[in-house]
Amino acid sequence: MDQRLIKEKHGQSGYTLIELMIVMTIMLSVFPLIFLAVSDIREHQTLDQFESNVEQLLYAAQMTALSEEHYITIMFDQQDHSVDVSSVYGHTIERIAIPEGVTVMAGSHTLTVRFNRQGDIDRAGTLFISSQHYRYKFTFLLGQGRFYVEAK
Repeated sequence: MDQRLIKEKHGQSGYTLIELMIVMTIMLSVFPLIFLAVSDIREHQTLDQFESNVEQLLYAAQMTALSEEHYITIMFDQQDHSVDVSSVYGHTIERIAIPEGVTVMAGSHTLTVRFNRQGDIDRAGTLFISSQHYRYKFTFLLGQGRFYVEAK
């Protein structure tokens, strides 16, 4: 008798054990790749968000220095995992957390950026914000408080 007729006669339909095992093997091979891609995307997103926050914080500090006509200091504190913006009088204006897995490193600039009353940066140099696979370079220029950010 034909196999199809036997299956239809007995009401048996479905997959064999070997077919199911092959599908499971393929799925188990693909899942780790998906999780790696998702964790890489999450790391990049975290660093992007922090870079954006720092950039906005620098612009806000510069505007505060101009409007209130006094020095504003931004300090990257690795021990506290925070970025603090403080006035010349020492009180903290704003504080943001440095996310887990993100490091801030001094290049040719220190981990402290200071804007004077005219909104100018007190010292030229570079600062790096990085995670395990990604890196941003902040370059501070003298004159008019200019800086720019590059993805590395």
